[in-house]
Amino acid sequence: MPSPEAAHPAESRRGALRFRLFSPSLEYIDLDRTDALVCTHHEEDRPLQGFAGLLDWRLHGALNQRVKDGLVSGKLDDTLLYPVSGRKTLRQVILIGGGPRSNFSRERFEAWLDRLIRVCKGLSLDRVGLEAPLFPQSILDERVAAHTLISALNRVEALREVDLVAPDQYHATIRSSAGALSNPCETGV
Repeated sequence: MPSPEAAHPAESRRGALRFRLFSPSLEYIDLDRTDALVCTHHEEDRPLQGFAGLLDWRLHGALNQRVKDGLVSGKLDDTLLYPVSGRKTLRQVILIGGGPRSNFSRERFEAWLDRLIRVCKGLSLDRVGLEAPLFPQSILDERVAAHTLISALNRVEALREVDLVAPDQYHATIRSSAGALSNPCETGV
């Protein structure tokens, strides 16, 4: 019979991973809550879309300039770590490539998750703000996506808190998935 640590490896070290839900907004970006904000960047996102677009706006176009300069492409597994200087509330932004939106699939989502896990582990992130990736229902059911995402994040031992940034209509599904995995989940301010 597997030990409790094997079933939920990070729980024995730091307690259950805590989740907080936020809507994408400039107000959230300005909170001093995380070590890094992580977003998905797809190949055809020119300019950056969604939460990444809001972050770019807050950073005066710095992220889109990196895209324009070819430093980041949005291809699957492509990653940009952008350290932010001169701001008290935002330390670093991480863009993780999701490949083309039109070809996004469960397999690509799992590859994206693997990259996310490697980045979080490699940087020993303690608190992270993460744009929850969203897909059309035809690609992946939102309950399955939320459960898969939360299960994967539970494998990162250094993580204590994750802010999931998603539109309000996804909050109930994410909260339900977190609860099913015994992770505390509350709505942010």
